[in-house]
Amino acid sequence: MTSFIMKEIDNYWQLNACTDKGAWIIHKVPQHIRGIDNNCYEPVVLSIGPYHNQQQALLPMEKEKWKCLDFILKVNCKRSLLDYIKIVFGMESQVRKCYSADTKLTRKQFVQMLLLDACFILVKVDGTIQRVNPQHMNNDNTVGDWYSNAAWHDLFLLENQIPLFVISSVFKLAVGESMESTTVAIQIAECVDDILRQFPKAAREPKRLEDFHHLLMSHVLQTKPPTESPQNMLPTRQIDCFQGERLPSLWRQATHYHKAGVQLKRRYYNNNDRHSLLDIRFSRGVVEFPCFPIDENTESLFKNLIAFEQADPRFGDDVTAYIAFMSHLLTSPDDATLLVQEGIIVHMLDSDDDISALFTRLTKQITFDSESNYYLKPLCLVLEAHYQSKMNRWMAWLWLNHFSNPWLALAVLAAVIMLLCTVIQTYFTVLAYVQLP
Repeated sequence: MTSFIMKEIDNYWQLNACTDKGAWIIHKVPQHIRGIDNNCYEPVVLSIGPYHNQQQALLPMEKEKWKCLDFILKVNCKRSLLDYIKIVFGMESQVRKCYSADTKLTRKQFVQMLLLDACFILVKVDGTIQRVNPQHMNNDNTVGDWYSNAAWHDLFLLENQIPLFVISSVFKLAVGESMESTTVAIQIAECVDDILRQFPKAAREPKRLEDFHHLLMSHVLQTKPPTESPQNMLPTRQIDCFQGERLPSLWRQATHYHKAGVQLKRRYYNNNDRHSLLDIRFSRGVVEFPCFPIDENTESLFKNLIAFEQADPRFGDDVTAYIAFMSHLLTSPDDATLLVQEGIIVHMLDSDDDISALFTRLTKQITFDSESNYYLKPLCLVLEAHYQSKMNRWMAWLWLNHFSNPWLALAVLAAVIMLLCTVIQTYFTVLAYVQLP
């Protein structure tokens, strides 16, 4: 018992030391989050990394990995299989430290897993390696349109990752000096962008295309709003004014905002207005949301993005904040219907009712402090100020109850004109009477 406890303490301090030094870890999903829906975090057909390696249901895809290794070996005939094994073997200790849980694989199994997975991603996902030897690619059926919904679902699981530096090392050995190693990171980021093309991406910042450690993290970085996002931010003096009034940091339902005169509109994506999914903006009573497409893989994808942030807070909480805000916004089916009608949400679910239920599931067991300085706080402050304004609410009530019907609006306008005419007529009548001799 004593030795077991001491071993656990050593493991804890080793992990804590890595975190303090700025190291990054591929975590397992926290158990309190996984327990809500285990299937969202489990691979269906493809295992990447050690956590799900050698699972019986995933073995058929292993054959594809061996084909990819063969393809890599043919790219550079000057390099033998032993060369690749040596370079991966040299990284084995470093890579093991990148995983928060014991992998329980022997050194041989671990090195084999890393090499096969790196080759698979280089050939099937990256595509850069294909341009090194296009003639061989044309004569080989290993490369092609391989991925199904199940396969790309597996690529973006938190527990289904290997470090990018392993992939880069294998790539560099295969191509030599003909291409820069940063090419791999950029190409993988672009491939992730293509696979998840239904989600809007912000204007590309070069550092984001290179500064990630695995595929899921690449999507996290591309999803975040731009580093400088003035349309989301309020002037400091205005924020201080709202905070000085001690406005409650409340999130309200979409229908409540609508009744208070806040317009909820879709923000259309184009070359002149490139923005990410999280890049919500507010101006003059109008909140513009980037389009949020929802399909059968959306829940799993965002649960893993949230789990990534929950497992390692150093990478921020932008996705968590966005989902928490949207969950409050979509409390009821009526809220969901409103956002669907505005084109903000486009979905393939059975009904609008399923949307609010989905966002409720996404926020179960997550930790988020709505009083912290999260990226949406300036937006929430100005929204609450607009909501609390009696003038805005009165004007909204007047519009919704009297001017939403065009015939009723015309009748009111006619009545106002008649009233003005009566007042003018009365004025001139009185004026004429006063001027009589």
